[in-house]
Amino acid sequence: MTSTYRSKWLYGLKTQSLLVAGFLGFVVCCLLVFYTLPSQDRWVKKELTNATERSLRQLSASIVTPLLSHQYAELYESLDAQLSEHRNWLRIKVSDAEGKQLYPLSSWTLGLEEDDIIISHDINFLGKNLGRIVLVANFSAELREGYRLQFTLASVLFLALMLVFSVVYYLINKTVITPLRGLMTSFQQLADGDYHSPLPRVFNNEVANVVAGFAEMRSNIERHQAKLEILRQEAELANRAKSDFLSSMSHELRTPLNAILGLAQLFEYDDAASDVYKSHGKNIYNAGEYLLSLINDVLDLTLIESRNISLNIERFSAADVVGECVDLVSSTASGQGISIYFTRPVPDDILVAGDYTRLKQAILNLLSNAVKYNCAAGIVTVSYLRRESSVRICIDDTGKGLAQEQLNKLFTPFDRLGAELGATQGTGIGLVITKQLLELMGGVMGAESVLGRGSTFWIEMPLATDEHVPMRALLPPEKMAVTTASEDVNTALRILVAEDNTVNQDVIRQQLALLGYSATFANDGLAAWQCLQTEEYDVLLTDIQMPKMNGYELTKRIREAELVSGVHLPIVAITANVMERDVADCLASGADDFIPKPVEINALKEILARVDANLGLGNSPAEKYTDTHDLRDELEPEPEALAIDISQLVSMIGDDVSMHCMIFKSFTDSSPENIQAILDALSARDPENVYMQAHKFKSSARSMGAYSLADTCAALEAQTHFSAGGDEPAEGVLSEEVWLTLDSMAEKMTAEYAAAKQFIDDYRRQHE
Repeated sequence: MTSTYRSKWLYGLKTQSLLVAGFLGFVVCCLLVFYTLPSQDRWVKKELTNATERSLRQLSASIVTPLLSHQYAELYESLDAQLSEHRNWLRIKVSDAEGKQLYPLSSWTLGLEEDDIIISHDINFLGKNLGRIVLVANFSAELREGYRLQFTLASVLFLALMLVFSVVYYLINKTVITPLRGLMTSFQQLADGDYHSPLPRVFNNEVANVVAGFAEMRSNIERHQAKLEILRQEAELANRAKSDFLSSMSHELRTPLNAILGLAQLFEYDDAASDVYKSHGKNIYNAGEYLLSLINDVLDLTLIESRNISLNIERFSAADVVGECVDLVSSTASGQGISIYFTRPVPDDILVAGDYTRLKQAILNLLSNAVKYNCAAGIVTVSYLRRESSVRICIDDTGKGLAQEQLNKLFTPFDRLGAELGATQGTGIGLVITKQLLELMGGVMGAESVLGRGSTFWIEMPLATDEHVPMRALLPPEKMAVTTASEDVNTALRILVAEDNTVNQDVIRQQLALLGYSATFANDGLAAWQCLQTEEYDVLLTDIQMPKMNGYELTKRIREAELVSGVHLPIVAITANVMERDVADCLASGADDFIPKPVEINALKEILARVDANLGLGNSPAEKYTDTHDLRDELEPEPEALAIDISQLVSMIGDDVSMHCMIFKSFTDSSPENIQAILDALSARDPENVYMQAHKFKSSARSMGAYSLADTCAALEAQTHFSAGGDEPAEGVLSEEVWLTLDSMAEKMTAEYAAAKQFIDDYRRQHE
């Protein structure tokens, strides 16, 4: 518990006491001001009025005789005496039975002022009305005196309450708050390892029991910690002895193994050796290599545990280390029928800080596991995710996957998952070493898996932001594309593709690979423009709807720059908007040609062949691609009856089912995010965002052959087109009826995607 939390807690206890006292005082004041004083004021006025009425009745009886005898002098004298005697009597009026004023002799007006009251009484004698007496009185002086007495009483009461509250607060502070403050200080010192800090002195109450319990608990913790310290020291000594022994033995074993491996290799180059001996030599070499890898793992683990491992931290391109690792594993993967793809190649400009060799070791371990534990004819995909201060490298496989209890034990040393079945080789420390190496370099590692669906292992490394970290000497960059579809890559034609949709990127990448081309990919128009500032390209394939900078703006900016440079770059617009107006807009912005989405591989082949011919490269490998329809011919159901028309994908990338599965997986991985973006835009009633998101998802769906889903997205796009900036923008916002229609379309879109995903899942289960 921190000191800040402690002070807040104690302050809260004080506040509670003060609030109780303040509340009680407030209640008393409210009762005094809003009830007691007004009630007393009304009571005083009532009593004064009653007393005055009684006096007036007595006065009327005393002036009967002067009225009957017409002795007005005596009447005047009596009334004057009464006015002099009663200070709160202002004036009196006496009139006879006919209403004639008898007193005062001067004119008399009512002339009431604030707080004046009128009291009147008939003058009767033996049932005969002799006249009427009227009195005007004012009790302000008496009321002011009452107020003064009330204020004095309230002041005395307030002082008494304050005295009581002060005494109560002092007692609470002395017996509760101060001891608790001292106890909290002892708690903090206990957390810091001080077992002998002085405890607060308390009275014999409940707080004293708490302090006594804390003292006993502290003594028990001290004894327990002393035992744990002894056990920790013993464990460290034993672990150090184990690490020293394993380290020594690993070095001793490596020396003879190097000789064994070297001699075994000689059989391969010895012409005099028979095929039998060469086979024996190869088996010896393979077994020795495997044994050496196990020894290296054990040595690495002992070095990490003993903190004797040294790291050479430097800056280097993440693309270099990932590409080198894929190169090393690709031959092994091909031998086992495993395909390795980049769904998102790591850009060359992403620099990380770490030990190049150790990071390479970590990525190699993950790639090797992805190949080793994959299914027959499986797929391994490599992608990246850039964050604010780090980059994440993801490696996906299509193996059997892991259950949750297996994931929980994944990074436990010497625990080989599946070893009980005798099918898993190794020591069970490869992932442990990988994780610990990454943590030593400031990185992290994790895994996600679904049983029966494959696994994803990822590593995250910090970006190189410190310029003082030395830069690793880089080899000349080599553009690498790992694919089983084409081995003859045309490096003469430099292609730049601007596309923000990862699914469409995958489709175009595989199409280009089938045609024998490689390309650089930019995730938006601005990134493509930046690529053009640093590299020269022979052709640009650009999407139209992209974030940051759309295809129109990118094309116009390129054409404006060409007015200065004089060099013309062929630009091919790729978009799902295929109306004549859309095509005209693309060409008007400066595009040389137009390809509608979904991109047909034959159309792409023709475009690139023309670019090749115009550049005079004469090296187009696209001629060797021939369309194949075998897979489409095998499909019994009509395309209209399916959520996915597989013939669309076949027409774009051929009939390689492993490639289909990879593209389908990329589509289902990214689609939930696209659907959620559309639903969020609908909830926010943002027509422009609905238009953009629906257009983006429509393109992906149509590329997959999900025509019904694409049509629904197109309907969403069309409904919001005017509001999003069409030729005739709607005035104001869309009506609620239109929004309800859009919501219904979104429900239909969600259902159609569920059907498409079910088709994809069935297809992948059948062919993976």
